[in-house]
Amino acid sequence: MRDANGFLHFASGSPAVDSSSGTYSYVTRDFDPQPRSGKRDVGADEHSSSAVRKALTKADVGVAAP
Repeated sequence: MRDANGFLHFASGSPAVDSSSGTYSYVTRDFDPQPRSGKRDVGADEHSSSAVRKALTKADVGVAAP
């Protein structure tokens, strides 16, 4: 499902939630960057019921932004 910014995130009950096949202990944050702990979700997003808020950095804005 899409969040308020149009980004895709897992919905509650998605089969991808808590379904990773490996431990991937070196992956500690998802792309939001929310912490990953316990059984990880499949893909780059970790399901969370809390709102995701991320402060912008210099790399996120301006002429050099991706």
